[in-house]
Amino acid sequence: MLSDEERNRLMSFLAERPLSEQPNDETYKPDTHRLLEVEWLKQHRSEYEGQYVALDGDRLVSHGPDGKKVYAEARQAGVDVPYIVRIEGQDEPPFGGW
Repeated sequence: MLSDEERNRLMSFLAERPLSEQPNDETYKPDTHRLLEVEWLKQHRSEYEGQYVALDGDRLVSHGPDGKKVYAEARQAGVDVPYIVRIEGQDEPPFGGW
């Protein structure tokens, strides 16, 4: 929780920001980080239910039931930072954490 002084400094900082830094400005562009991966998942989700997939952009690098193995295969294929996700099945309850 912020103190009154910290809150006032934050409010002043935000009020002084140029309009060009505001998200509703005409020059605002949405974050496109991992956009290719998200689109790939939308198109291919049903093909890989219950598996981990490793993506590099819109390219499937590896897939399978073992996330560590999928990650290792992606790194071995030369992908420095693979996008790894487990695709839940339609009938599978969502994972809610530990």
